[in-house]
Amino acid sequence: MRITSLAVLCGLSALYPMAPASATETAAAGGTSEKSVQEEMAELRETVRTLAVTVEEQSQLIGALQRAPRMQPLISAPYPGPVGPPGPAPQAPVTTTAPAPTPPTGLASLNPEIGVVGDVVGNASTENSGLAGSDQFSFRELELVFGGYVDPYSRADFAIVLNEDEGIEIEEAFLTRFDLPFALKGQVGKFRSKFGKLNLIDLNALPMVTEPLVIQNFLGPEGFSHTGVRLQRLIPNPWDGFLEGTIEFVNGGDPEDECRIFCAGKNKPIVNSHIKSYFDLDDVTGLELGASLMAGPSQDDADRYAHLAGADLTLTRHMPGSKKLLWQSEFMYASRPGDTGLSLADVLGVESPEEAAEMLGALDEAEIGDLLLDLERSRWNAGHDGWGLYSLVDYRFHPKWSAGTQFDYVQPIDGSLSGDQAWAAAGWLTFHQSELMLVRLQYQHTQFDRPFFLDDLVDDHRDDLFLQVRFQIGVDRHGLQ
Repeated sequence: MRITSLAVLCGLSALYPMAPASATETAAAGGTSEKSVQEEMAELRETVRTLAVTVEEQSQLIGALQRAPRMQPLISAPYPGPVGPPGPAPQAPVTTTAPAPTPPTGLASLNPEIGVVGDVVGNASTENSGLAGSDQFSFRELELVFGGYVDPYSRADFAIVLNEDEGIEIEEAFLTRFDLPFALKGQVGKFRSKFGKLNLIDLNALPMVTEPLVIQNFLGPEGFSHTGVRLQRLIPNPWDGFLEGTIEFVNGGDPEDECRIFCAGKNKPIVNSHIKSYFDLDDVTGLELGASLMAGPSQDDADRYAHLAGADLTLTRHMPGSKKLLWQSEFMYASRPGDTGLSLADVLGVESPEEAAEMLGALDEAEIGDLLLDLERSRWNAGHDGWGLYSLVDYRFHPKWSAGTQFDYVQPIDGSLSGDQAWAAAGWLTFHQSELMLVRLQYQHTQFDRPFFLDDLVDDHRDDLFLQVRFQIGVDRHGLQ
């Protein structure tokens, strides 16, 4: 589009029309000097030339933009991430298919999501056990998170954890495939199993410092994370609400690792199933209910199968002033068949517990250590059922402050010498400096029901004071969560 000086002059004439001069006016203007008229005409011509140049430049710019290839918008991958004060409880989906999220396009599709999370914990304890993290500060976790869309149908997520005591560990590394036949979503790789609620959450992202006793004893000190395949689907239901079903096939546990129940080896697969439902009780309150069942060989004999069942409940309520109340509880029951375990009297070759206690007093420390090892092996090989639970409440009473409390109980099934049962009570106060950093102070009292022959060797209780500092840069989430 080219604008000529004539066109601009016509436009100025339209904007500023001039009435024809009468004879009187013409005579009156006769005194106007010819120089003044020439100056005004020169100014007008200069203005017209300036406007013409400006319009020509704009026209060339518009033409260049129209000829340029159309660019795709750079959309970052969907990331809920840490958020500020929560809003009303979200509405639960009611569809029977799980639509795939929209992957980023353009240059953003080439850049994975990256995040680094640091978790430092200080512990002062009344039990001088020499365990890592006891009566000292420790860098509990340095977590590296990577994730991104492989293509419009798939997404990859990775989480690598480094700590001072165990070195480098692949915590999660899995591929998610959307829009599978029969409205399924699939995942393959190493992931945290969908058993209950807390097992899905990283250690550094828990609402408290330490995991409940039932999680540590039944699923492991850092949760249950194995390599395998998972399938998920939203299930149609009469009440047209959110109902999700999950089934997993994963490798069994390695007896040389910190295995708890399913320890027949990696070549002995474990099957896990989980079902979850969500309800809106009102505009600000949501209730989530879940049930889980895991089964697999517990020993080298493939005919011996162990079972772990669980149920979970989570109630979330959002209140005015950025306040939020969380109530969460889980119950687990474990059954592991096996041989009849030996008693202390059996190991020492005597008839009664009293004779065993008398002989125990005559042993030196090395002999007592060998004896306890034999007892531990006996308890490990013994068939045993156990159960446990925890219940916690966390209240966000201020945008930057929250407080919580927890009670948990367990009947140990891992062959440890913590006794027939243990319970713990804890309370914590958290300062949320920002979305990416928090400081938490927690006190916990743990009570053990020790065997009588350990009364003079090991304390029957433990008190711990924890100080946690958690900080991050970038993203902090896995597609699974």
